[in-house]
Amino acid sequence: MNANNPKKRLVCFDLGGVLINIHPSLEALCAKYQVPVLPELFAQTKVSRKTLKTAYHKGECNLRTYSKNLGEILENRYTPAQMLTLHKAEIIGAFDDTSTANLFEELTKAQYTVAILSNTCEAHWQQIITQYCFPQKTDYLFLSFEINEAKPAQTFYQIVEETTGFEPEHVIFFDDNDENVIAAQQRGWYAHQIIGGTPPLDQIQTILRRYEMLA
Repeated sequence: MNANNPKKRLVCFDLGGVLINIHPSLEALCAKYQVPVLPELFAQTKVSRKTLKTAYHKGECNLRTYSKNLGEILENRYTPAQMLTLHKAEIIGAFDDTSTANLFEELTKAQYTVAILSNTCEAHWQQIITQYCFPQKTDYLFLSFEINEAKPAQTFYQIVEETTGFEPEHVIFFDDNDENVIAAQQRGWYAHQIIGGTPPLDQIQTILRRYEMLA
């Protein structure tokens, strides 16, 4: 750890699938909002949709351009209004805002540094910060649309280390995406994948107790 940084460890949290509940797939989202579900088209366009979303999350295009391009990838099967509705509805809500805020406060009181690391867009981030209090309890925010990088790129993790002053062996990271977890582990971070089933906060607390960071 950097000698100029008095705190013991940096604890990093992803948003979607870790602190924020999101729809698991485009199919699920379409089904909920009663718009056409097109499994074959979704499968055919999976890679191109992922590439476009990464560019959007890195701030390379705005919401209007993203929605337009996504509509074209999906062969204009959806109206612009439907595309915007689906985009806004990707977020279901915080898994547990109060408990997450309490966890962050507990970690801070124990002299740990708390950060959020997320591939997200400005529109979704605004939804989160206007509805939930836990983001206010963090020491650092690393949001892809602000730093113009996205996980699992090594440059994303490098920015975190350089900004916070923590060496890789002093970083603990929670993410639901295996690619992001593997990339962090390759840097020497203690990265853990959050999986479905058990509530994410329970998984996080269990792991932190193993590190003897929680009572």
